[in-house]
Amino acid sequence: MSRVRDARPDEARAIAEVHVVSWRAAYRGLLPAEVLDGLSVDGRERMWAGILRDPAPRRAVLVAAEEAEEEAKEEAAEAEGIADGTDEGIGTAAANRGTEIETGELYALYLHPNHWGAGLGARLHTAALRRLHEYGFASAVLWVLAGNERALAFYRRTLPAD
Repeated sequence: MSRVRDARPDEARAIAEVHVVSWRAAYRGLLPAEVLDGLSVDGRERMWAGILRDPAPRRAVLVAAEEAEEEAKEEAAEAEGIADGTDEGIGTAAANRGTEIETGELYALYLHPNHWGAGLGARLHTAALRRLHEYGFASAVLWVLAGNERALAFYRRTLPAD
């Protein structure tokens, strides 16, 4: 079983890999092929490294990784000082980018396609919403790309009725 935890700065590469592969799978047919094909793991790694190195206040970057593998990877990383590179999913949540200062926002929820439909997204989603609540946000928003029926169905299943 996978566990959800805070991301570490040394995981920027693994997070970038999940980010790129999930975008390419989820947004194929919704975004131009040249946009998806032009995504760069190196570029996303730089972006995530900056986010993880200098976190904004009340921002959570969460990862999900297989528990048994997680323990072995942590031991190896401690022994060798390296990142593990096998995260299965990521979720980010922080203050809303809009004008509603006391509203949180689920910025991203990306899973490696091999883990779609296995319940991991719901666990990341719940953890991100819990973190927003811990940060003092009473409500939250999220954005879904037009036409992303898979995401819409997911959020309809997992969001509490209001």
